[in-house]
Amino acid sequence: MADILIVDDHAVVRGLIRQVLEHEPDLKVAGEAATAAEALRLLPTHSWHAVVLDISLPDQSGLEVLRVIRRDFADVPVLILSMQSAEESAPYARQLGAAGYLMKEHAPDELLVAVRALLSGATYFKFPS
Repeated sequence: MADILIVDDHAVVRGLIRQVLEHEPDLKVAGEAATAAEALRLLPTHSWHAVVLDISLPDQSGLEVLRVIRRDFADVPVLILSMQSAEESAPYARQLGAAGYLMKEHAPDELLVAVRALLSGATYFKFPS
């Protein structure tokens, strides 16, 4: 069972991500955070297999959270979810150590493909066509 942490400031988005992931018998959303501070409190409390991280959080950039994850939890792959232009944000997220980047406008099935890629040790960077 792969335990996943969802970090997004919108409860509806977290719920939809949870619904997509937990439809699969081998995936479990073991934690949710609405802010960077909540995410940073949750990270050391569990052995996460992956983090799905919104790039825009109300208290701090998701990219700053990514920096902490890379520094303190280097083995945990991070999938960045964003509404921002991929051309602007994705290269920087990759440089900071994101294992994947997905625009929120993609279909829910694409989220599942991305998470599975990260869990298998691959990277996943998908941009709108």
